[in-house]
Amino acid sequence: MVTIGSQGKLMAVLVGVIVLAGASIGAIVLMQQPSADPSTDVIRKDGTQLSITLTQMQSMDSVEAYGAYENSFDNPRGNGTYKGV
Repeated sequence: MVTIGSQGKLMAVLVGVIVLAGASIGAIVLMQQPSADPSTDVIRKDGTQLSITLTQMQSMDSVEAYGAYENSFDNPRGNGTYKGV
C-alpha cells in the first residue's frame, strides 16, 4: 500500500492552486473585449508624445526602403526591405 506523506499532499495542493490560477488568468484574458480602435504612443524627436490610432495609421502614406541595423558588435543584421508609415 502506498501512502502519501504530508509533503506529497502539500505538493498536490500547490499544483492544484497553480493550475486553478493559470486557468483563471487565461479565462480573464480571453474574455476581455478587444479595443475598437487600438492606439500606440509615439515619442517625437523633440520629446513630445503623440497617441496615434490604428485608423489614423491606416490613412497615412507608407514608405518602403531597404535597411538593416547594427548589433553591439557593429555587424549588420536584419537586412531587408521594410515598409512603414
